[in-house]
Amino acid sequence: MNAIAMWFVLAALQIPAAPSAEAPPETPAFEPYDKSLAEGLDEVRGLSGAKKFDEAYALCGRLLAPTRFDAWRERQRAEAGGMKRVVEAATPAFDWLGVSGLSPEERAAVHYAEGVVASTAGDRARAEPVFQSARSLAGPGDVRLASIYNLGVNALLDGEEQRAKIPELQGGQAAPPAPPAAAPGAPPPPDPLDLARAAYLRAKTHLVERVRAQWDDADTRANIELVQRRLKELDEIQKKREEQKKKDEQEKQDEKDEKEKDEKKNPSDQKKDDEKEQEQKPDDSEKQDPKDDEKSENDKKDQEEPPKPEDAEQSKDEKPEEQKPEPQPSEESLEKLLTKEEMMRLLDVLKQHEEEYDKLKAQMRQSRRAKAKKDW
Repeated sequence: MNAIAMWFVLAALQIPAAPSAEAPPETPAFEPYDKSLAEGLDEVRGLSGAKKFDEAYALCGRLLAPTRFDAWRERQRAEAGGMKRVVEAATPAFDWLGVSGLSPEERAAVHYAEGVVASTAGDRARAEPVFQSARSLAGPGDVRLASIYNLGVNALLDGEEQRAKIPELQGGQAAPPAPPAAAPGAPPPPDPLDLARAAYLRAKTHLVERVRAQWDDADTRANIELVQRRLKELDEIQKKREEQKKKDEQEKQDEKDEKEKDEKKNPSDQKKDDEKEQEQKPDDSEKQDPKDDEKSENDKKDQEEPPKPEDAEQSKDEKPEEQKPEPQPSEESLEKLLTKEEMMRLLDVLKQHEEEYDKLKAQMRQSRRAKAKKDW
């Protein structure tokens, strides 16, 4: 088997394969690295430390570039026939001889190095997919654990960046300002709060996976606690926003109802109501009848004077004949026929009659007393 494998190696290196008429072989984007993998990774770290990020990316590409033998083997696998089965059967021998390309674990190490370069450069968008590739290719070990941890940290940093854009956290504003108007037909801009929540949840997923693989890792546990606090903070902000939104909607509804109520009321009806209310008010300028004033004064005088004991005794024995008052004209006829002077004279006559009536009552009381004494 080793001899057959060696023959395939020599054939791949010395005899160029015939180009396919349907799909010509692609030229590799990078020329394969001619040194060992360890030397290449050390050189990548040095370029990253010197902030030569483009050169570090290019070196990672050279480390991952397929060799001539890898290109030949892939062409044989792509074609149907007996050669495909022979190449697949000889693959373990190729790996044993070291003529194959990088193993999955070695490719994972190169992807991890590229992810570290991207993180150092602040290019988290490029770092995440290469860390994902390192995580998928690496077996159990440090490369896999480090890739998972860096995925969580990158997502956490994304969340922190979006959190800094949340209006409520930029100056203690009670409510977020109105978002900028989007172009007609374009979707509204994303809310930083939603973007931050998505990044924190992604970070939580990776960090929980990392702590399950190694539960006593202090950095991972601290980052998980930070993510939990951030998510709780976002939930509180979201709750306040919903309460403020309900309050604003209720105020708008109240204003709308009040406006509709005012519009339904006709201005002419309001004017009529005001005139009617004015008519129902009493007129203070109207004069009162002087006879009514005189009568009210007499009634008040009678109420103030208490009855005398002599009057009470007289009412028990006999009732004196009271003089019938002369018929007087009605109030309506007086108002129509009498002048002011005639009215005053009439009042004097009435007063004189009352005085004569009081004298008559006094004489009757004296005569009754004298009679009662004589009988005794």
